[in-house]
Amino acid sequence: MQQKNISAAKNDVALLDEESYKNIIVNVYKVYCGLKLHFNSPYILKNNFNNSGFDEYTMNNRDDIGIFIKVVDYFDRDFDKIKFALISMLLKNKDSWIGDILHQDHKIYNEKRIIKIDNLHYDCQKQIEKLKDYISILDINLNDFLKIENDDRSQFIKKIKPTDEFSAILDYYVSHLKQETNNPLWKNKLFSLEKYKYLLIEDLNEETKNLFLDLVK
Repeated sequence: MQQKNISAAKNDVALLDEESYKNIIVNVYKVYCGLKLHFNSPYILKNNFNNSGFDEYTMNNRDDIGIFIKVVDYFDRDFDKIKFALISMLLKNKDSWIGDILHQDHKIYNEKRIIKIDNLHYDCQKQIEKLKDYISILDINLNDFLKIENDDRSQFIKKIKPTDEFSAILDYYVSHLKQETNNPLWKNKLFSLEKYKYLLIEDLNEETKNLFLDLVK
């Protein structure tokens, strides 16, 4: 990917005719930094990304400011779409850099997540039915079904093969993502899903929430 010269990139921002365009670029920078912190630290930022350390001044001192401009242009200045894609990118790999959002593998992953979110209620409903069936067949309670076995994955993961969204939302109602494991890959996955939970739950509709409340009652 060809990166703009930093001086030229800064001039691009300084000379923008539309103030709203500049604001979108700054807001994309803020949400990118906020999400990076959210997915890589103990802090839970949810949708509050107005950290005083994330501002236009610090953005203008970055060498990759031109990439933020390119990202905003690629998504036709649609902030919500950019934020959604950033969440997808960092869920897939919490160490991703802003420019990775334009790579083909991240685009494909984001498109798949769009479909999952569009079908969230239906998918949760089907997975809850499957979960209830397994619990009944195995004659086991939900908490035991969610427990990590042999320092690896739980029966829940092995049998249900849940989507990331379902695993994350379920943790809001029944804690299961903070279990200890010595498997580094699975440990990272659990950490990312636990962070993802906070970005999903606030926009969850009442009908879908009721599915989970009925499961755990």
